[in-house]
Amino acid sequence: MGNPAETLCKLKAVIKQGGYVLIDEGYLPNGAKQSDVKCSHYEFLTENQWMDLFKETGLELIETVGDENNETAASGDSATGMEFIIARANELMAKYQAKKAMFEGYVRGQQNEYDDLENTLVCITWILRKI
Repeated sequence: MGNPAETLCKLKAVIKQGGYVLIDEGYLPNGAKQSDVKCSHYEFLTENQWMDLFKETGLELIETVGDENNETAASGDSATGMEFIIARANELMAKYQAKKAMFEGYVRGQQNEYDDLENTLVCITWILRKI
């Protein structure tokens, strides 16, 4: 849907006045830089940048729901998830040997995303209302 500003504008355009939008996102905590993020296909904003975007697009922050200790991604779910991804990738590599590099790249990308969620990003859900 585009960059964060474009996405918010598109979402705002399709909801009624007083309607709600839920944004489930990760942001860079204070002191972190984009270069700290392993998953480089997406540019993460800081919390302050998100707050500025909400104001600029006419969306009011109603509630913030987050994992203050960022423990959700660090739970056993990420290890189990990676085990399933690796197992399935190995099955597909055995079946489609010519695509091995593609599957290996996918596994690396997924591991980078899990690492970012565990170590670099703050995971959050924002409830916004169109004003």
